[in-house]
Amino acid sequence: MEKNPTCFGANISGLSADAISFLADSANVGIWNWHLPSDEMRINRSIAQITGYELGEVPHRGSTRIAMIYDEDVDMVQQNVDALTRGEIDRYDIEFRMVRRDGSIVWVTENAIIYEWDEQGVPIRLAGIAFELSRLKQAEQKARDMEMEVKRMNSLSSEQDFAEQNRLLRAGNSAAALLVGDFYHDYETVLNLSLQVLGESVQADRAFIWRNRATEQGEACFYRSEWTCDGSSVFSAGKEDKLMYYDEFFPSWQEVMAENHYTCAQTESLPDGLRQAPGIAGSQALMLVPLYLHGVYWGGIGFAASKSNTTFTNLEAEIMNASGLLIASSISRNETFGKLNKAREEALASTKAKSEFLSRMSHEIRTPMNAIIGMTTLAHKTDDLPKIKDYLGMVDASSRQLLAIINDVLDMSKIDANKFEIMNDAFDFEKMLQNVFNVVQVKLEEKNQQLFFETNQPFRQMIISDELRLSQVLINLLNNAIKFTPENGKITLKIQQDSDCDEGKVRIHAEVIDTGIGIDEDAQKKLFQSFEQADGSITRQYGGTGLGLAICKKIIDLMGGQIWVESQPGKGTKFLFDVTAELGNELPEVATTADTKDLHVLVVDDQRDVLEYFQKILAGFSVRCDVAQSGREAVSLVQKSVESDDAYDMVFIDWNMPGMRGGETAKEIKRIAGNNIIAVMISVSDWDDIEKEAKEYGVTNFLAKPVLPSTLFNTIAELAHYDFGQTAEPTPTAPEDVDWSDKRILLVEDIKVNRVVVEGMLKGTGIAIDSAENGQQAIDIFQKDGDKYDLILMDVQMPVLDGLEATRRIRLLGTDKAESIPIIAMTANAFKEDEQICLEAGMNKHIAKPFSIEGLFSVISEYIGRTKSR
Repeated sequence: MEKNPTCFGANISGLSADAISFLADSANVGIWNWHLPSDEMRINRSIAQITGYELGEVPHRGSTRIAMIYDEDVDMVQQNVDALTRGEIDRYDIEFRMVRRDGSIVWVTENAIIYEWDEQGVPIRLAGIAFELSRLKQAEQKARDMEMEVKRMNSLSSEQDFAEQNRLLRAGNSAAALLVGDFYHDYETVLNLSLQVLGESVQADRAFIWRNRATEQGEACFYRSEWTCDGSSVFSAGKEDKLMYYDEFFPSWQEVMAENHYTCAQTESLPDGLRQAPGIAGSQALMLVPLYLHGVYWGGIGFAASKSNTTFTNLEAEIMNASGLLIASSISRNETFGKLNKAREEALASTKAKSEFLSRMSHEIRTPMNAIIGMTTLAHKTDDLPKIKDYLGMVDASSRQLLAIINDVLDMSKIDANKFEIMNDAFDFEKMLQNVFNVVQVKLEEKNQQLFFETNQPFRQMIISDELRLSQVLINLLNNAIKFTPENGKITLKIQQDSDCDEGKVRIHAEVIDTGIGIDEDAQKKLFQSFEQADGSITRQYGGTGLGLAICKKIIDLMGGQIWVESQPGKGTKFLFDVTAELGNELPEVATTADTKDLHVLVVDDQRDVLEYFQKILAGFSVRCDVAQSGREAVSLVQKSVESDDAYDMVFIDWNMPGMRGGETAKEIKRIAGNNIIAVMISVSDWDDIEKEAKEYGVTNFLAKPVLPSTLFNTIAELAHYDFGQTAEPTPTAPEDVDWSDKRILLVEDIKVNRVVVEGMLKGTGIAIDSAENGQQAIDIFQKDGDKYDLILMDVQMPVLDGLEATRRIRLLGTDKAESIPIIAMTANAFKEDEQICLEAGMNKHIAKPFSIEGLFSVISEYIGRTKSR
């Protein structure tokens, strides 16, 4: 055998390798080129598609090809390859089976040769061509089946009948060959061509397949496929939403179909409803053949003719039944494979998303952890107190970031376990909003962004819903807006109330609008999916776990509402949601005797949106309101009001304005109007940051932006009623002002660092603290001298005896003190059900770790007061 060293990629008869590959793809012929020493195998698209893959989805290795061969055929193929490489044969031509991507089996015919050897004559390159045989084999089997049917009917028919049967059977055979052997068209095209062959064989103008669907309203059907001789469309084939209910157009359908009855008739003789059905009306003759798969009524195949002299026969119906069953089986198989492939693709996409999510989570967790560890190390290395304070601030910020990530992961795990619940309680919606604003304020200041608030009316009643989850949604949406909006950007929260629903309920519509980067249409489709981000690439500019919006959607869904997004790249984003809540008791009115309708108020701000908001809200409170968009304009209005004897009672002034700033404006206004005018500074800044400078201008009253309606009304009412020098929002008693020098608590905590944290927080209050390291120690201490304790802080998860059982046993000690002493759960079990378990065990309150010093002081103060007992 002569060894031809010609390279497979060289020009052959003037054709390049690319041209040969193109021609092979066009003919649906697979080509492979196998380099034996490296196991590298080059393949074209057709050979990849034989096994259901696209080029690039499988490793180009000879071992990969062998792995795809059906187990029972591997030895035979390998034997031929070995014989070829040993020189026993100069080529092989074999048929074998391969396993497709969806698990099905495909027959392949393959020819191969050796075309390159090394200097020692050892084969190093093989080349082969392959193409699929499965459809041809199936077509051959169908042809054999048809031939047997011909022979059977031939024994029963006259020569003329036989000729007719033979013609129809050939048509059926052609349709079958198209369905199982067409390599060049997509499935729907092949299906339409099959209907054309059958329709023309019975001289019909139209052929169609209908498919059944069981619905709650009853059995229905829709037109699955259609062929017409002139290419027109009588109905929307394949539209499952275009259902036709049998009872409406064919009341006797169950009786007819139960007999597997063919309908071959002139259209005018059909029942009225059936005659007027889509696809039938307007035809002269009709043949309907019901199809049963596995004993179940699947649907049917129909033929219609517009010529009055056309008739359909039972013989045609018999043969069309066989062809129709083939089509029905093909459609069902195609649907099944489609669903399997879709499920597989979804599973692969989910796996990929989760893998990317784990990568992001590793990054998101390690980033704050790195900061915590790094800043702690640096703090240990310096005695510079300002630096230590700065480091600790970074540790605090990173810890809160880490806690937010953990909370998202825990929420997502509860969603996956179907244990995510909504807890409805009455709450003040505007107070909840104020807490939300407080949470996002730091991030707003970091990027020098402005947050605006708009509402159509104040909340005058309590809202019965889940306050924690609603605030979680708003915080998440606002944080996203802050994250994706550049510095100096604008963010707006709109809250609309709609009482036009069931009595005792209110529909709340919220919009979070930013001026950020926007989101394209493709990315919007993934926003509310678990483990997804609009940009999940490793080089993405913005971080995040990709869980927040999925959690928001779950919360809103559980509340019976809906959430969606509207956005365009470069034009900002708007997140919107609607929820319906029950209305609770009316909110208490402000305790004041002031008559606000006689007040005259001036609002000064360089932002037109803020001025319009104040005007709308104050109009609702019957307060006369003028506005000025600069300090100079405000001073001019005050001067005119004094001269016209219609002086302003109160002025709200923005702290940061271009030109004449808020403090300068307040000072000039007080010079003109005197100290009787009340000046209230409004700002996004914290009052502690500007208090000293503001007081130098004579301003002692402050409102934080954005200003809520109830806060605005309370401020006006209080300042109009009380002394003018009183601040609108008195600062809460600071922890250092607390005097608990006559109090003693029992701290039950097994982890030393947690005991140190609590003791450090309470240092300076004068309170005495005794400690126990587990529940049993706590019981022993309390039994010995329980009367001296005013309160117990109890961890839940501890060795020896947990906090829940320790609480139960203390309550059963039988003394008045054991029954009445406040026991506060102090635990990392932070879910609502965990709190309920603590209360059921006999505890009075639940503090979730990690807790803030303000939270700890607030809970303790609730039970032992804030000052020393008299």
